[in-house]
Amino acid sequence: MKAENWLVTCCFAILGCASLQSSLTYTAFEGQTMGTYYRVVAGMSEQANLSVEQIDSKLVRINDAVSTYIENSLISQFNHAADTIFALDEWDPELVSFFEINFNVAKDVYGISEGYFDPTVLPLVEYWGFGSRGRDTAFQPDSAVVDSLASLVGFDMIQMKGSEGERVLIKSKPGIELDFSAVAKGFAVDALAELMESQQITNYLIDIGGEVRCRGVNRLGNTWVIGINTPAETASLQDVELSVTVKNRSVATSGNYRNFYELNGQKYSHTINPMTGFPERNQLLSVSIFTESCTLADAMATACMSMGLDRSRAMIGKQKKVEAVFIYADDSGKLTYEATPGIRSLIKE
Repeated sequence: MKAENWLVTCCFAILGCASLQSSLTYTAFEGQTMGTYYRVVAGMSEQANLSVEQIDSKLVRINDAVSTYIENSLISQFNHAADTIFALDEWDPELVSFFEINFNVAKDVYGISEGYFDPTVLPLVEYWGFGSRGRDTAFQPDSAVVDSLASLVGFDMIQMKGSEGERVLIKSKPGIELDFSAVAKGFAVDALAELMESQQITNYLIDIGGEVRCRGVNRLGNTWVIGINTPAETASLQDVELSVTVKNRSVATSGNYRNFYELNGQKYSHTINPMTGFPERNQLLSVSIFTESCTLADAMATACMSMGLDRSRAMIGKQKKVEAVFIYADDSGKLTYEATPGIRSLIKE
């Protein structure tokens, strides 16, 4: 996937801590996936045999299921199919399983967010120049085109039916497409965590382009600490606004301050509001979601950026075991943060 589509999230700086885990060997694995980097730090016993080849193989398989940047992926074939009925079980069962998890989590967050998170927004993402085709240099927004494409947006227009062996996806009209780019990185983090835990690795940090999952402790015996980037257009990936202690949970961050362009003096960001069909810009600059599942955290972070601060507060407040840090511009334009009760004591400014 293109780097510009994945590097929009607030990346995390992994911060050091200090007491040695002498019984484990901490090994770092690094590479590229989904248009961005991945970094895995694992505390391994002599019995563990985790390798970069295993990690890369798992990530390739996930992309084969849910990457819209791969022409022959499962999701791309669904998007391009002329028929409105798509037979899932003609595909490799593992790819179907990956697709189904992304689909179901996206469906849940579509409901939780009252439609502000909607994976069928892809035609509008492409129109605004943030998809796989990039942006035409001669592009000029046309509200009539936006209105037309908006008729293809609505996750309730896609149904998954049938039991295993007979599952099909049904779209209510041709032209409806799916985009899991706002959930797939989180899913990949969870999938790598499952890979490590299958080898009894219980001390690790996984970071894919800023979506993170931590378990256990670092090589010095302390709980992992991550840094949330400063959400400013001029900030570097190393500029940290807040640091947070993270134990046995995932964190996903989304923001509108990196992936954007200017046209006729107006800024257009990558977050497309499915309610309006237009790029969304509001006072909420960055949101970090803390919960067990990185797949869920990824989707909810994206939902918040479409919803804005007030609606996001209300949504997160209704969820169990979900915490958030919102960074926004106050009425005077000053950068301000707000954290839900379960995360406040873990923040270091």
